[in-house]
Amino acid sequence: MVKRSFEEVAISLIRLGSPKVFVLCILLLLWNESIDFDKDIDLAELFSGSGTLSKEFYYEGKEVVACDLKYGRGMDICQSSGFGTFCSAVLCGRPNSCVWLGVLCSSWVSISRPSTRRSYANPEGFEGYEKVRTANLMAARSAFLCLLAAALGQWWVIEQPRTSLLLQSQRFKWLRDKLQVYRLDLWMALFGSRTPKRSSLWSNSRVISLFFSSRKLQRSLQDPTFKTTKRYVNEKGKQCFEGNRNLTDTGIYTRQFARRAFEVMQLGESVLPKSEFFVGDKKPNQAILLFQAMDDSDNCEDAGLIAVAHYLRGCKALCIPEEWRAVLPKRL
Repeated sequence: MVKRSFEEVAISLIRLGSPKVFVLCILLLLWNESIDFDKDIDLAELFSGSGTLSKEFYYEGKEVVACDLKYGRGMDICQSSGFGTFCSAVLCGRPNSCVWLGVLCSSWVSISRPSTRRSYANPEGFEGYEKVRTANLMAARSAFLCLLAAALGQWWVIEQPRTSLLLQSQRFKWLRDKLQVYRLDLWMALFGSRTPKRSSLWSNSRVISLFFSSRKLQRSLQDPTFKTTKRYVNEKGKQCFEGNRNLTDTGIYTRQFARRAFEVMQLGESVLPKSEFFVGDKKPNQAILLFQAMDDSDNCEDAGLIAVAHYLRGCKALCIPEEWRAVLPKRL
């Protein structure tokens, strides 16, 4: 399948309202000759953890890529190198492929509100805590991954617990102003989970509606012996609880859920995301002219993209086209 040229990718991002610094980061990646983008990936599973989705798709003969910190330090999205890796995974996807993001939810759910101080009025929480700042950085960069996927004609899905405030963060609100975003709520117990686990799927495609199940959640689907917390009374006589290992395991997708995700992708392959932009016949130097005219007021401090641009600019395998050298910013 013919991939888009770097000019077409830049034009799509600009038309979607991308900040200039993010367009620059993507161009610097595409100009890196050490990265092979000539692949047709069907599924990019980001924050993949155990990789249940990737394995299911791979067993069905699909081309997949999985990224997660547990696979190596080079896949830490909070580092410039890791964010570049995540962006490269998305750039390898074919048009109308799927980008699945299981963003770490521990900082965004209701159970952590006392320590993060997040709320609907203040979804960013108290940034005096390092863990809150790290989660906010991860969220902002995830939003840009979704924007990139939409610009490439792919459909993205974010899975979060129902109480998560991730999609209420400022950068995701910004993204939702750029794209049409849909939400579907479901019970993971209907897909074999040992706990009910109310979850939400967010996507730029109505394809996620195919996850809907008319089955009602029944007690017979729940395992009363499966406990995710340990309850105790502290020295002040107050009832308390803390999560155990089972709580972490609830974040692993079941085989049934992975199977349904594969079926949904098969059924929805003919459905293009609403945010898809067809560039068509482009004028000579159109990408350069659009890039020059871009407003650079949004320097994306929340996502730390200036540091990413500096990192990518220093790569030895970078080969910038001559006609672009004069228009690239000398200083960020």
